[in-house]
Amino acid sequence: MINSYKKGFTLIELSIVMAFLSVLLLAILLTTLQMGKIYTKGLTNRNINQIGRDLGDSLRRDFLTASSSRIVIPSAMGSGTATSGRICLGTVSYVWNTADLLNQPNPSAITRGAGTPIVFERVVDPSNRLCTVQVSGDYVSDISGMTSTSLLTGDGRSLAVYELAPTLLASSADDGLYHIKITIGTNDPSTTERDASQSVLCKPPTDDSADFNYCSVADFDITLRTGGEVK
Repeated sequence: MINSYKKGFTLIELSIVMAFLSVLLLAILLTTLQMGKIYTKGLTNRNINQIGRDLGDSLRRDFLTASSSRIVIPSAMGSGTATSGRICLGTVSYVWNTADLLNQPNPSAITRGAGTPIVFERVVDPSNRLCTVQVSGDYVSDISGMTSTSLLTGDGRSLAVYELAPTLLASSADDGLYHIKITIGTNDPSTTERDASQSVLCKPPTDDSADFNYCSVADFDITLRTGGEVK
């Protein structure tokens, strides 16, 4: 009599193999998702850092060709951290609205026509018009009709200035030394918060209301020297 019995896998063995494969696939999926989050966070941070460097380079070039006697830096306008500011160098001016001001329902901000608030602009302004008090007692708040370049672009992601604090360190008739601290980052009220010292931080990844991977805030300390206007 021929024995036709063939040895195979039992149901228990198959179940163990399936369970192992499921765990392995789940581990691969979770690892891939985590790597994607790290990559996204890295891109966001790199974008902020690159923009901060570009902004600093632009300020350095313009300050270096400016005369201290023509530089005007009015006090920030607004209240608290919701402010707008301007720096006029005699040839170009820098104007901005902070993130907290932009996120107000009806911001009283510097605009570019039709009430559209600007973020951070370099404006061709040879007469320091943006830092000259008008008859009304206010400063010009609309830059429409003036040649300007936006310095905060984030590849489709909204960016903004959280703080910009200029300080005069030393000055003579034409030469001067300035320090500017700039905090810039992604502008999404649901992803950032302020600590006890009012510094801006991204909410932790454990906060379900925020997308930590798409949030980045960075401080830049820039020292600027004026070298007199190019003749």
